[in-house]
Amino acid sequence: MVAIGGERNDLIEVYLQNNAGRHQLRSSPGSSGADIKGLAHIILESASAYSNDAFAEWSNIICLLFLTWTSEYLNRVNLYRNRVWMCKSTGKTNLTYEEALVSEKHAVEKLQELPKELVAPALRIIQFSKNYLPM
Repeated sequence: MVAIGGERNDLIEVYLQNNAGRHQLRSSPGSSGADIKGLAHIILESASAYSNDAFAEWSNIICLLFLTWTSEYLNRVNLYRNRVWMCKSTGKTNLTYEEALVSEKHAVEKLQELPKELVAPALRIIQFSKNYLPM
């Protein structure tokens, strides 16, 4: 890849330095911010083929938006992968987002299996119970 010098490269460097603490630029355990920086360079290299200054200015803006959106997306993906979620039906904690959704789906399926004849007596028992339900 041809290195881009000058103002555009400085713009990328400034963005990455200013946002390094705020964004985790990682898409997988082995990757780094260099991957995203490389993608930004590809965008700018394709834009540098044109001599129009207005197009070059817009390419800088597009590149910064790309860096911002990509880092926000990766932060959101990392949040979904963290074990901070809870199943609202069973109360299980320390789940990933996907595990919490699966747990809730299984709980709803089990609830559907409950015979209709038992629903009214079960609700009466639960309503007047002074004990907490085990989670």
